[in-house]
Amino acid sequence: NVQCEEITPQSLPFLFAGTVVSSTSLLDVLKVDIDSYDCPVLEVLLRTVTARIIVVEANPSIPPPYQWAMLYHPELWTFFNTFHEPTEVPIRGCSLAYEIDLL
Repeated sequence: NVQCEEITPQSLPFLFAGTVVSSTSLLDVLKVDIDSYDCPVLEVLLRTVTARIIVVEANPSIPPPYQWAMLYHPELWTFFNTFHEPTEVPIRGCSLAYEIDLL
C-alpha cells in the first residue's frame, strides 16, 4: 500500500486512522524525505510502526556529535518559497547524530 500525502508531525495519527497501519505494523521500508522537518515526522512514525529498513537523509553540513533538527511550523513552506534556488535555502533537515539518537 503506497500513500502520498502532505504530512506534519501533528497530522500523522489522522493519516493512519482507518488504515491497516497500526502500532503492531511491520513495514518492509519506511522512507521519510520532506527536505525540512524530517526528524520530527520520523520520531512520530517510530512511535507508531516498526520497519525493517528506514531511509532518511541527513544534513552533511552538521557533523557528529552535533544534534540538530528543523522543527515543523505552518509557515515553513511559505518561507522556503521566498528563495529562487534550493541552494539559497538556509540549513534544513536534521543531523546524523540526531537521527541515530532517534533510532
